[in-house]
Amino acid sequence: YLYSYSSFMLGRIPADSKINFDIDKVNEIVYSRLDRLTADARESYDSVEYDIIARTLTMTDESSFALVYTVNVNCINRLDGSDLHMSERIQFIIQ
Repeated sequence: YLYSYSSFMLGRIPADSKINFDIDKVNEIVYSRLDRLTADARESYDSVEYDIIARTLTMTDESSFALVYTVNVNCINRLDGSDLHMSERIQFIIQ
């Protein structure tokens, strides 16, 4: 039985496409942007952690590729031996 099915860009990205992303450089850009976005939160919370939960390849037009990054941002306060989490999910499109 088929329980669940989903697709993203089904059949739109040719299998022989030449995709040249420097993942290390892209990660650096994403973390830098996250640091700027969470500057105020990092002053208010004991720690702020990032968890990249997905990197998805997409096309912005017939010949241009982009990466969609989905990141969980966890703002953490420590209180009496417990961690209190406030989380947000952010998405970036990197061309």
